Amino acid sequence: WIHRPQMDWTLAAARQSDPGPAGQVYRGLRHILHRRRATPALHAMHPQHVVDLGVPGLFAQLRRAPTGALLGLYNLTETWQGLPVTRVRDLGIAAMHDVLSDAAVETRGGQIDLPPYARVWLT
Repeated sequence: WIHRPQMDWTLAAARQSDPGPAGQVYRGLRHILHRRRATPALHAMHPQHVVDLGVPGLFAQLRRAPTGALLGLYNLTETWQGLPVTRVRDLGIAAMHDVLSDAAVETRGGQIDLPPYARVWLT
């Protein structure tokens, strides 16, 4: 803390309306924090388990809570990745709803297609 410069609160406040990359990152992080706070399954009292999906480049973490299961699914590659819906359903995901974007997850041909570097929090 001794070497940290004094916070420039004027600059920080300006990030909320900054159309550039700094503003986009700021607003994106605020959105993620808001959605996380609004999602009971992400509470620390619910243990998190890494799930091997058998698909290179896809990372998954599962939380089981009284409110239902939540699967954090992350495409860590620069290419599209697909995951069979049956695999997701076997993990207890029923609604196929992304709580991060608050939207339904569309499936095609019995699979979830994730664009490069995509992330969804499935319930």
